Amino acid sequence: MVLADKLKQLLLNLLINARDASEPDGRVEVRITRADPEAARIEVLDSGRGIEKKDLVRIFEPFHTDKTRGLGIGLFLCERIASLHG
Repeated sequence: MVLADKLKQLLLNLLINARDASEPDGRVEVRITRADPEAARIEVLDSGRGIEKKDLVRIFEPFHTDKTRGLGIGLFLCERIASLHG
C-alpha cells in the first residue's frame, strides 16, 4: 500500500470513529492547517461524549474497543500510519 493510500485509510478510520462516537444529530469536523511548507496537520473532531480517562492509555492498543461491533483496530492502525508519516 502506497503512502497516499495509507493516509486515506487513516482519515477514513478517524472519520468512522468520529461518526460512531457522535449522536445521530452530532457533528464531525475536519480541520487542516499548514504546519510548514512540506507538512500539514489534520484534526478530526466530533461531538461525542469523549474518551473516559481510564481508557486513554489503551485507545491505541489493538482489539481495544467499547463498541458492540468492529474489531477495535481502527485507532491502532491510525497511530501506526501517523507514526510512519511523522
